[in-house]
Amino acid sequence: MENIPDEVRAYQQQYWQEQKAKKAAGEANKKINPKEQARLHAKFRKPIKARELESLAVQYGWVVETGNGNHGVHLVNPVTGYRQPLPAHAGRDLATGTGIAIANRIVQSPAL
Repeated sequence: MENIPDEVRAYQQQYWQEQKAKKAAGEANKKINPKEQARLHAKFRKPIKARELESLAVQYGWVVETGNGNHGVHLVNPVTGYRQPLPAHAGRDLATGTGIAIANRIVQSPAL
């Protein structure tokens, strides 16, 4: 360990500082207000449409991208780059658990 050049040691320290900052930023985004979470669970305990999740995503700063494929609609977080596929099938309701999972993902990592 003593034979490590100073420039390499400085690079290592910089790298670990960046990793700590990324981890702290990620943990800060994951904290959700319990009242907000309870409100979302109450709202999404009923069958919901994909359009309702799209509007929620836009409120939290996500971007809606359309394309081809099985899931032609993706919700994209511009901060993290995460792409959440949205199963929008001809206006049919989403499964309750699917809607809640996607809503939690949107709220826990806002792009604002």
